[in-house]
Amino acid sequence: MGPKANFSAAFPFAPVKGFVQVTSVRLTVLYVPVQFTVGDDFSVQLNGATPNIILMRLIVANSPTMLSGSLRSQDFRVGSNGIEIELLLAGAQNVTYLYEVRLTVEYTFLG
Repeated sequence: MGPKANFSAAFPFAPVKGFVQVTSVRLTVLYVPVQFTVGDDFSVQLNGATPNIILMRLIVANSPTMLSGSLRSQDFRVGSNGIEIELLLAGAQNVTYLYEVRLTVEYTFLG
């Protein structure tokens, strides 16, 4: 495995009154692979849990690429959260620009 590049962020989750549980968590990443190697992967760790590996697919050099995948809802919590996204590079000289990271959280609540 080649070198690694990390992106870390902290964020709050304060649901509305009547919150019951998180039902799904989806991660969407917008990035531009300038130089890449087949086999590059994203590893995503939410609140220190076991990382999810999201494979890169349909890569076109120098073109904005969107990647989306589900994370384990049990790893998400009310209050403070942390996420670490690691780009696992298969090659030594790869370049990727990360433009946007979005988490979509679905949850149930009592009305």
